[in-house]
Amino acid sequence: ATPGRLLDLLARRALTLSAVRIVVVDEVDRMSDLGFFPALQTLVRATPPTRQTMLFSATQHARVDALLEEACRGPVTHSTLHQAKLTSTATHHFWRVAPRDRVAVTAATVRAGGPAIVFCRTRAGALRLAEALGEHGISCALLHGGLGQRERSEALARFRAGRLDAIVTTDVLARGIHVEAVPLVVHFDPAWRCDDYVHRSGRTARAGLRGHVVSLVAPREASRVRLLTRALSLSGSLVAADPRALGVVRTQRQTPAAATSVQRTSSARASGRDRRSRRAS
Repeated sequence: ATPGRLLDLLARRALTLSAVRIVVVDEVDRMSDLGFFPALQTLVRATPPTRQTMLFSATQHARVDALLEEACRGPVTHSTLHQAKLTSTATHHFWRVAPRDRVAVTAATVRAGGPAIVFCRTRAGALRLAEALGEHGISCALLHGGLGQRERSEALARFRAGRLDAIVTTDVLARGIHVEAVPLVVHFDPAWRCDDYVHRSGRTARAGLRGHVVSLVAPREASRVRLLTRALSLSGSLVAADPRALGVVRTQRQTPAAATSVQRTSSARASGRDRRSRRAS
């Protein structure tokens, strides 16, 4: 269960955790970063003290240690000796792009190498980008942590069926999206942490297939991106944007009939502009 759903069921007395024998908490660091740490504490305390507890985390920080100390007695720790590795069949591109050009470059990149999964740092930023891409003729769906499971599943089903050019999402879903044969990942907002970059980029070049990973880097972000590439042993240098590097630029595809709400809004705006233009003429 997700923490929120489990707390809701407990509050409504729809279930009890009194007979739980094993507790597994995955992505402890990520859930703590997203504000779920108090919920994790409450849930663990609701289980019997005789339980076995297993915690999994990509990184270790104070809250992970705090939950470890509270939930486990005499814990045994297993840790990897190396950082998460990038997929060897992915090609990584780091492009210098002025902020005002990022949307246009993203649209051209999706046309050239998509379908694509495009990552933004915030939910508000993802919404703005999805609307802007719709105005550039890119059919896309928006995924973020505020959507229900049914909405997410429907959007991913359209994407898998080839009815969307792109999925625009946030880091919340970077580890939860599994779609076979995605040729392109775009970091519209560059990742700052190595594990974020690895998990985002891992949506492409899966199962031995090839893929492209593009990071759009504003001038003020260049130094942080260089630190990231050095930490991940990536040799790609910061160069001018070139969507043609991803392959032959495809012709503009027709917008699918099953458009998202973002697309319908964009189409309505365009129709309004057309009507105003005709009246002016």
